[in-house]
Amino acid sequence: MLRIFDRYLILIFVRSFLICFCSLVGLYVVIDAFSNLDEFSERSKGLFAILGRMGTYYGYRVTLFFDRLSSVITMIAAMFTFSWIQRTNELMPMLAAGVPIHRIIAPVLCASLTISGLTIANQELLIPRIAKQLQGRPDDDAVQTVMARAVHDSRGILLSADRCYRAEQRIRPAFVTLQPNLVGTLIELSAREGRYVPPGSDELSGGWLLSGVTPADIQCNPAVLKPLGDGDYFLFTTVTFDHMVRKQAWFHFSTSRELIEQLGQPGNPARNEIAVVLHSRFTRPLATVTLLFLGLPFVLSGTDRRMVSMVGMSLVVSVAFQLSTLLCQRLGSAEYLSAPLAAWLPVLVFGTAAVGLYDWIKT
Repeated sequence: MLRIFDRYLILIFVRSFLICFCSLVGLYVVIDAFSNLDEFSERSKGLFAILGRMGTYYGYRVTLFFDRLSSVITMIAAMFTFSWIQRTNELMPMLAAGVPIHRIIAPVLCASLTISGLTIANQELLIPRIAKQLQGRPDDDAVQTVMARAVHDSRGILLSADRCYRAEQRIRPAFVTLQPNLVGTLIELSAREGRYVPPGSDELSGGWLLSGVTPADIQCNPAVLKPLGDGDYFLFTTVTFDHMVRKQAWFHFSTSRELIEQLGQPGNPARNEIAVVLHSRFTRPLATVTLLFLGLPFVLSGTDRRMVSMVGMSLVVSVAFQLSTLLCQRLGSAEYLSAPLAAWLPVLVFGTAAVGLYDWIKT
């Protein structure tokens, strides 16, 4: 049952969280918008058109900001909450009345876990739905014309392009490299454009229809590259249009179920990175709690009542935890550490430190 003091703490916590989140997001948007102002202006004419593109672009990215910053901001908000009630001398009467410290911490802990749950919902439900918009660039044409990337398939075909057109599922111009293990010799060709044809009952499906191919006369296996005449060819490949437009770290925008499905494909070149991302999602709630209990001893130790120094110390702890997490993830992606160990090692190390520091809290 929530009592008056519990609601008071939750109110301070939520207000602090919103202030920190809006401040950090606003600072990032201002800096990034000015650095990409030329890219925004290339596709828009007039002040209001540019502002509209910026609003759309950064509006989608609020979900990413929440996903990346929620743990850190949760800890900062919690530290500010307890620093505030110490500064206003509201904590000591509660302790003197016999209220245990863990009972005072409980509402903020519950609020932190609620935000962690919202982060999981954001990652699993919202981000995958707008993954295409999140992977766009500032100079994309209303997120319909986007930069392409080079993609390999499992048979040895490399497909790349300059631009991708979402509405038509076309790429212009298209560049194809066929490896010797597939056709006996290295073949490189370029095409004026390529149009993706999804798999279906038609014979020419499940690949790319290439128009204006040079060189025009290519001797190749028709099961790989089938000539159609007039410089047109059909390329049979598992590379889809979505593969061309997604970022190299596309799996960060996928659901956990999709990541598990990708792990079932032995030929996936990003299999180890995907495993690290998947295990990191499992440890996210524990990471939030670990950060919280790493910062609490510095605020509730009773040795320093200055709010700035308390919050500053908690930020130092947060940065150390985040850097160690990033380092372990990089080591896991490079296969120096196993994927489970790369995700769980920071939580285990800093979680143990949090348990040891908990004795600093004055009861």
